[in-house]
Amino acid sequence: MKRSRVRVNLLVILTILMCFPCTSIGDTDISLYPIHVNGTWGFINEQGVIVIPPQYVDVLPFSGMFTGSSCDGKNWGIIDADGRFVLPPNHEIVWGNNCNICAVYVNNPDDAALRCGLFNLQSGKFSGFQWHNAILCENTNLHPVQSSNGLWGYASMNSCMEVIPCQFSEASSFHEGWACVRFCNQSNEIQDPYYFDALANETGNFLYPPTGFYIYGHDGVSNGLIQIIDMDTGLTGYMDMNGQLVIEAEWMYGSKFYGNFAWVMDNETEERFYIDRTGNALDKSIRPIGTVLDNYDACEFYNGVSCVAVGNDEIDHVAVMTEKGNLLYVLEETTTSMIFPYYDYEEAWYMDYQGRYGLIDREGCYLTDANFYCVEETGSPFINGLAAVREYGIGGKWGFIDRHGEWIIAPEWDDADSFVGKLAYVEKHGKMAYINQQGTVIWEEE
Repeated sequence: MKRSRVRVNLLVILTILMCFPCTSIGDTDISLYPIHVNGTWGFINEQGVIVIPPQYVDVLPFSGMFTGSSCDGKNWGIIDADGRFVLPPNHEIVWGNNCNICAVYVNNPDDAALRCGLFNLQSGKFSGFQWHNAILCENTNLHPVQSSNGLWGYASMNSCMEVIPCQFSEASSFHEGWACVRFCNQSNEIQDPYYFDALANETGNFLYPPTGFYIYGHDGVSNGLIQIIDMDTGLTGYMDMNGQLVIEAEWMYGSKFYGNFAWVMDNETEERFYIDRTGNALDKSIRPIGTVLDNYDACEFYNGVSCVAVGNDEIDHVAVMTEKGNLLYVLEETTTSMIFPYYDYEEAWYMDYQGRYGLIDREGCYLTDANFYCVEETGSPFINGLAAVREYGIGGKWGFIDRHGEWIIAPEWDDADSFVGKLAYVEKHGKMAYINQQGTVIWEEE
């Protein structure tokens, strides 16, 4: 397992701001937005009032009640909502996707034995330097930590203490209450990083695959089924939560289960199609969208539906399938390359083969033409009914549309991001600013 350290400069700061300019996770969070003034960073509130004066060379967005700051661009500490250092700026900080915890490293050479600790960004609890390394995982309380002897265990985000002893040569993140682990005295000859010996739950109990199988993939449990690999043939099958083989290992490749279905590749024909939880194939003309085998996100079900491809190898039509395996609709035209998840139930983003985005409803009716570029690969999320998009064409500007594709905030910005809380980050002529939902500038860089 590897980690990446966060060393932030102005370009990286602006990139991070585009991802999450402030926090709005729960009632215990604060909504403070980073600002850049004359080469230093501070924070404003939702009214545009400076609450932490610009004084730092680098900052990170607030998560919970704390954030990371640096006075020299090299050494990092943790500050509270008043701008006071609760952890002095003489460390390195790793900021993960999980907004409630960060890893803190001593600023010593990499061979320091105990150099890593965990800091809870909600409670301010710090573990002290107990480990050699840590991996931050999304949407879980337990995170892999590595001892000085190279073995992995798990520490709790809530307590910042080790709760599953370091005993594994590999350890994945938790999914559905289980994580994939590899024991240090087994699988030493296996080089594939996706092969594991067992599943561990949050109390440290283990679930083993049937004899002659490995557990495959970092996801572990997906909708109550686990992908496993036959040691002799290398073929994919599936076991249940009792460790029993429930779908025979006969596939060259397989995905995790998305709802009631997984997609598999036939060992002889190399066809890709869906199977149900008993191993029976659906209509083989219905296939996973795209050509990238590990493009899992495209197969996920959101609000009961997922994007699929329908047709033969020569002509594919994009369609949407329900969790029961029925086709909700099939697009007759072939200019649409992808329909992204129906996060908001009623509408989803679609993309044409030129990479342009538009909106489509659950009946397969286009709400807009493909005239936009979005802030994320899966489209721009609607926050309080508004989505940040860039108009199509050279020199196109960013603005905000409603769910019908109408401009609510005119496209006049060189860059923009989705609303977080009451404000959205925008940029014009290299200067950052924040606007409210009426498009009024609340704060702008001079």
